[in-house]
Amino acid sequence: MLRESRIFEPERLEYQKLFNYAGYYPMGTFLPADNQRLHQTLVQMIPTPTTHLMYDTLRENFGYVPFEETYRKDQTVYTLSGVGAREVIQRFYGSTTQITNMAAEFLDTTGILLPHHTIQLVELSDDDQFFYYVLTGGKGPIEAKTDELFNAKKLLRQADDILPFRIENHGLTVDTMSVVELALAMANDVFNRKWTEADPLHAHELFAIDSDQMIDLKESKKWQSLHEFEDWTKAKRIGVVLRIQA
Repeated sequence: MLRESRIFEPERLEYQKLFNYAGYYPMGTFLPADNQRLHQTLVQMIPTPTTHLMYDTLRENFGYVPFEETYRKDQTVYTLSGVGAREVIQRFYGSTTQITNMAAEFLDTTGILLPHHTIQLVELSDDDQFFYYVLTGGKGPIEAKTDELFNAKKLLRQADDILPFRIENHGLTVDTMSVVELALAMANDVFNRKWTEADPLHAHELFAIDSDQMIDLKESKKWQSLHEFEDWTKAKRIGVVLRIQA
């Protein structure tokens, strides 16, 4: 039986007010169009073949134009920037790094226009054989992506307790290590890494990101400890930063 967490389903349903996909949440994976340009301020992203097929299939079923037509009209909707991630690593680890890869989970049509309906993962490395990951995203997409990788048996530990969000006796809670595991599982899935739970790892506790923009060059200054945020459920996005040794 497939796992389908519904704590932040109301957040995901906001998308249906803009586009009628009969309740389906069309989130797909995008990778850089050119890995030689990762250090540019803006990096053009393209859908994976699986995502492209998913978008076209859905659009055909609902009578919408093919994805490629809308993509050609405005590709900037599907862009990322790793500048903020480098500053985050510098702030929390004091390390000078190079961007080695990035990935995004975007909704069809909206892309960066709805930041809290996206996930961004940036991979960086330094000269000491450390890799760093900065993952940011909305609560609804993070919940959905964790379920997707759990159902595909792609998490590092295929355990039922890997849940970013839980409802417990004392209310709604958020679990840092589940989000860390999501970041590493995404890296394994789309960057072809081979991380395991045995690899030496350090992760900071989760942060709230108080920014309305997906691409915010000053975002690193807007990371606030989730525990210090007045109500973490109202954070626009959450983020995690971690270091792992090759």
